[in-house]
Amino acid sequence: MSGIRCARILKPTPEPEPADARHLREANECLILATLHAQSMTEASELAAARVREANEHLVVATVHAQMMRELAEQATAQLAVRSKLELQLVDAQKLETLGLLSSGVAHDFNNLITIILGFTDLGRLAAAPGSSLARALEGIDRAAMQAGELTLQLMAYAGHGPRRKVEVDLGIIGKEVAHLFTVTLPGHVKLRLDLADQLPFIQGDPTQVFQVVMNLLTNAAEACPDGSKGCLTLRTRGQQVDAAALASGGWSLAPDAGRYATLEIADNGAGMAPAILDRILEPCFTTKPAGHGLGLAAAAGIIRGHGGGLKVLSEPGRGSSFTLFLPASRGSQPPPP
Repeated sequence: MSGIRCARILKPTPEPEPADARHLREANECLILATLHAQSMTEASELAAARVREANEHLVVATVHAQMMRELAEQATAQLAVRSKLELQLVDAQKLETLGLLSSGVAHDFNNLITIILGFTDLGRLAAAPGSSLARALEGIDRAAMQAGELTLQLMAYAGHGPRRKVEVDLGIIGKEVAHLFTVTLPGHVKLRLDLADQLPFIQGDPTQVFQVVMNLLTNAAEACPDGSKGCLTLRTRGQQVDAAALASGGWSLAPDAGRYATLEIADNGAGMAPAILDRILEPCFTTKPAGHGLGLAAAAGIIRGHGGGLKVLSEPGRGSSFTLFLPASRGSQPPPP
């Protein structure tokens, strides 16, 4: 055993890795890392895109909800405005009804008193010597009683209880008659111009009451032209179809129903009216005239309502006013030949 030598086992020395192989391996490792990074970036990008899509969906839903809320708010605002307007109309209607009942009762009792006064003045004139101071005094009482009777008629017209007879009326003829009568008393500084339509639909109404309305409007227009100025009044008649667009145009003091109308407009170049006055012109006992009683336009409004018509008023301070009377055309009526 001692003579046997033990052989020494040597490990083989590893051969050095070629440079190309090392570079290739490093490149593969970099490629793997880049692939992993790219995959991570792709996943992150897809996740971000999914979140962006989700955010966009939420934004679209929020936008739709906001649009719906805005539309609902607009509808609610419109409904509140309509309700407020209807409530105001209801209050005005109740006021008109109350004033109408009061006016009708006062006018009825007042008429009875005027009838008694006129009866006694007639008896007194039979006993008085013609031309005497007593006869002249009785004539003055008679005139005052007749003027009071005119006020009574205006009260009853405002209340809608005045005497009415409905016949076929040509509004253009009434305009000519009013102009002919009014020209005699027209102030020297005011000129009246007629612009009458050749063909105008007939209306069903009381010619006396319609005459009263036109005369009232023309008198107010003349008084709106101050002394020292060149006043110009225009009386214009037309046939007009009133539709929803016309009713929405504004300026209606009394709005009619949609339909066919004969219109009579009286325009002036006078002082005009401020909005605060314009809103109150149809109120009974409201007047801007020093000697006015405030029943003229109120009575005219009662007559217009009784005829199923409308009144449109446009005015601006310093630029004059325009009053347009709308009276419904007779069904099936044809305008007269030119």
